[in-house]
Amino acid sequence: MTAALRARLLDERAFARSPAAALATGYVGGYRPPNRLAEDRSRLGLPDEALATLRTAARRHGSWGTFVQAERST
Repeated sequence: MTAALRARLLDERAFARSPAAALATGYVGGYRPPNRLAEDRSRLGLPDEALATLRTAARRHGSWGTFVQAERST
């Protein structure tokens, strides 16, 4: 997935400042639910294979809402 973003954003500075890279990081970190990927597809600009990888990574981390809810219950 990172390779797909880097292919679009060849310059290191462009990659670091890219909204698409920040959005992908949000999915990987569990801050954005995987069900939003279809909505963000055009913003990410990733091929299908990279989106599938991103979806898998996002599902592994669950959702931010689930985390917040678990924190409130303790």
